[in-house]
Amino acid sequence: MIPRTLPLALGFLFSSFLAGCTGGAFVDDVAVGSVLGTDAVIGRVSDGQQVTFYVCGGPTTYGTMTRWFSGVDDVSGAVSLEKDGWYVESDPGGHSGRLIPPEGPALAFEGHAARFGTPEGLYSAVDEGCRTGAVVVQPPGAKGPAVQGAWCGSDSARFEQVIPILPGDVSSRGIAVRVNVDGIRKDLFVVPFSIE
Repeated sequence: MIPRTLPLALGFLFSSFLAGCTGGAFVDDVAVGSVLGTDAVIGRVSDGQQVTFYVCGGPTTYGTMTRWFSGVDDVSGAVSLEKDGWYVESDPGGHSGRLIPPEGPALAFEGHAARFGTPEGLYSAVDEGCRTGAVVVQPPGAKGPAVQGAWCGSDSARFEQVIPILPGDVSSRGIAVRVNVDGIRKDLFVVPFSIE
């Protein structure tokens, strides 16, 4: 997911979640956050009927924790969704909850609505038939946003970290990112995720 050599990393202060904001506008159905005790981040987008969560593992977990969850939203924001034996369960409001792996204890996550005037949110692009995702968080007082993302291969089981091509060029319109796959560089443009 995120930059190894990028100043944009900002220490991965991912205590926020997703972006479906338009022009950086505040949207209460887009949230970003972190999975506590891990290097993973999480994003959430809801259109009031459907909801999508994206968990993006960090440098040590992108191959094991990265996954998308989609399903029917509840008016309260409290949902339970399953993907490959993993569950994401959100509390009312949808900004906190638990990520439950097939084995091991539940992992709490905490997030907040994407902040007005920032590029915070969830971004994606489809490549090789699999959805690449990126979560953007900009903590209050930070000089710029932090981006953490992962590319996945056509078998949906292989993941590689993505990094912004131009660290300072992160906006709510999209982000140019790069991934190295078997020594070959791929450039992608991830855009704000929307429920289809």
